[in-house]
Amino acid sequence: MSQAVHHDRRHTPRIPLEIPAQFMLQQSEPIVVQTVDASIGGVCIATSQFVVTGSPCMIAFDLMTQEGEKRINAWGVIVEVTRAAEADYHCRIAFTDMDTRSRYFMRQFTNEGTYTNPKA
Repeated sequence: MSQAVHHDRRHTPRIPLEIPAQFMLQQSEPIVVQTVDASIGGVCIATSQFVVTGSPCMIAFDLMTQEGEKRINAWGVIVEVTRAAEADYHCRIAFTDMDTRSRYFMRQFTNEGTYTNPKA
């Protein structure tokens, strides 16, 4: 008799993170968006701009860490777009590249599992 094994498709936990970010598609100007949640593997943003799944992108945001506010720079691809409200979309971005410093601070953020926006 075989036993079903539950596999969680998410390898890293999402942590709520509601802060402004700079978002840019290839060959476009940066736009200000709001993050929804983040993990070491990606981020979800809220935007009024429709984005096509599979589009490469770049995102930057300031994360408050134990060492103070640090800029996170990451490159990724849009893996899911859902309608969030009448004028907004939630776009899930899977990170494809991140500088070493940004990866360090994102690991710190996800290991702590909490975030308090000091500007709120």
